[in-house]
Amino acid sequence: MGLLKLGFHNQRLHLRYFIPESFNVTKSTFWIQNLTNNKNTKHLALTYTLRSKLEIAKALTLSTEEAVATAQPTKMVKAIRVYEFGGPEVLKWEDVELGEPKEGEIRIKSKAIGLNFVDVYFRKGVYKATTLPFTPGVEAVGEVTTVGPGLTGRKVEDIVAYAGPMGSYAEEQILPADKVVPVPPSIDPIIAASVMLKGMTTQYLVRRCFKVGCIDTILVHAAAGGVGSFLCQWANALGATVIGTVSTKEKAAQAKEDGCHHVIIYKEEDFVARVNEIT
Repeated sequence: MGLLKLGFHNQRLHLRYFIPESFNVTKSTFWIQNLTNNKNTKHLALTYTLRSKLEIAKALTLSTEEAVATAQPTKMVKAIRVYEFGGPEVLKWEDVELGEPKEGEIRIKSKAIGLNFVDVYFRKGVYKATTLPFTPGVEAVGEVTTVGPGLTGRKVEDIVAYAGPMGSYAEEQILPADKVVPVPPSIDPIIAASVMLKGMTTQYLVRRCFKVGCIDTILVHAAAGGVGSFLCQWANALGATVIGTVSTKEKAAQAKEDGCHHVIIYKEEDFVARVNEIT
């Protein structure tokens, strides 16, 4: 199957159709321009011979039917798009096309979308997206609305969460099925969408990079932040002594509530000297 450009000889009107490879297009009164990626045949005007108008019409009808039969259905959904790097003003709310999931993929309708500071880095261009324009966001929870061909383990109406693939600032999204995890009914989608990325970051810090235990003392910078608040709670639950640094008294109160045993306001005291005193 190749995408070819069709038009009647000596006319300006051209139509694009999907033409079956078995259909002999070189012996018709219309001419064909190949639009495939084959460098040897790209933009090659093929020769033509006279045929009847009836045969031309039949050929075009066959081509149209083939296009309808093979075209992937699409729908329009709303998404945030970024066409250039900059401040919040570069975020554009617009319609985008969304096709059907392929093998190994699912389509989800967003229920809650997580916001992370890394989204700002991508918007500003500190971290480079692979393409422009792009849809930011790396975390969300949604309901599965369609599953790809032959997919098992996921079904329509499943509630799933993910963190990692770019593009969560959208009403709907197509994702690899192996990148999502089920969300139990006991967990609100808003909670799930807010904890995936930060929760996984905390997990690898306290359980994989180093297994924190009751004999350990850890220092958490930005202890009242997203990952910091997770670290304080998790390390405290593991029995560790938690030292945290923050910038304000309000944040100090939050870190204390999250399980930080010693809170240092680094704008008011030397946190290095204070940590040495504590340890």
